[in-house]
Amino acid sequence: LEEQPECREEKRGSLHVWKSELVEVEDDVSLRHSSSLTYRPC
Repeated sequence: LEEQPECREEKRGSLHVWKSELVEVEDDVSLRHSSSLTYRPC
């Protein structure tokens, strides 16, 4: 029972890192794509 919270926290942490990395990639792609058009930050 004591190991479960640690496991859950570890998964949550890695998921958070994965999400932020994905957002960075999406921002980079959208920035590159819209640079040929008119780029307007949301």
